[in-house]
Amino acid sequence: MGISVKKGLLWRGEVENEPGAFAGALEPFAQNSTNLQIVVGYSSSKPGGKGTVEIYPVDDEKSKKAATVSGLSVASESSCLIVEGDDQPGIIHKIARAIAQARINLNFAMCQSIDKKFQAFLGFYSSGDANSAEKIIRALNL
Repeated sequence: MGISVKKGLLWRGEVENEPGAFAGALEPFAQNSTNLQIVVGYSSSKPGGKGTVEIYPVDDEKSKKAATVSGLSVASESSCLIVEGDDQPGIIHKIARAIAQARINLNFAMCQSIDKKFQAFLGFYSSGDANSAEKIIRALNL
C-alpha cells in the first residue's frame, strides 16, 4: 500500500478541567452523527488549569457547527499532516529522523498503530515547514 500524506486542519478548544467536560465537548458531534477520526483530550496538572480537546476532521457544515457549539476552532498555530499506511517497525522513527535532518521542528506528533496500519498526525509551526515535511515524507518511499 505504501503511505498517504495529506494536509489536515486540527480543531482545538479549552474546556473546564472537571468531570464531564470532555464528554460535553464531544456531545454535539455525537448528536449529529459526525464520525471523528482523531479525538484527543488532556488537561493541565496545575490546580485550576483548563483541559484541551482536539478533533479531526471537521470538514463539512454539520461538523463545523458541532465544533462551534463545543467551543472549538481551527488550531491556526499548527499546520498539520496526516500520514497513513501499512505499519512496519520503526516507521515513525524514519519519518521523524528525516524531518529532523531537514532541520524542521515538530510542534506535536500523535501516532498510533491499529490492525497493522499506522496513522501519524504531525503538527508544524508553519505551513512552509508542513509543505517541506510532506515532500520529505513522500520521498522516503516507505
